Amino acid sequence: MNLQNAYYEQKFENLFLRAKGYEFQTFFERLMGLAYKADFMACRPWGGEGDRKNDGFLKSERCLFQVYAPNEMEAKKATAKITEDFEGAKLYWEKHFNKWCFVHNAVDGLPPHVHELLLGFERDNPDIELEPWGLEELREVFRRVCSEDRLSWLGPAPDKGTRAGLGFQNIQIVLESLAARPPLPLRSSKRFRPVRSRPMICPRA
Repeated sequence: MNLQNAYYEQKFENLFLRAKGYEFQTFFERLMGLAYKADFMACRPWGGEGDRKNDGFLKSERCLFQVYAPNEMEAKKATAKITEDFEGAKLYWEKHFNKWCFVHNAVDGLPPHVHELLLGFERDNPDIELEPWGLEELREVFRRVCSEDRLSWLGPAPDKGTRAGLGFQNIQIVLESLAARPPLPLRSSKRFRPVRSRPMICPRA
């Protein structure tokens, strides 16, 4: 991967990690619109009808998208929201789609209760293909975006000519991306023991 592509992918990942709620949905719509152009149809809420459980539609694949990007994915709320969205999608759009994609912002993967729920949907609806989309799936979509659209969306990227003049503003994107990642869980290990509560006293010579 060359320097420019690496820069753009890091900047894209930074946007993914920081976006929540409606901001994440806007990020998703921009990405899909640039990658698929007129093939992707974004959907805006309309009056009291809302968006009818439609966060975007990819015509060529008959794929309906539902975006869910909370600050924290709580089991009860997530299960209720995903169920409501899927059943609502069937009610309003069943004649138009045979693939349903659940787009989420869970960096480390979906929790088990969501896996169980999605597998249950798939079992009970054999005519509908279900796919969860997270960071890596959206990264593949981003790789479809042409260089001109990357430039208009994310700004200019450094090249070989500017490599020597890289400053803090250039590496700031990487630092922000690392800061936005959730901390890794600490694991206990028998190889390490707690620090003494009292200081060690070295014997005098």
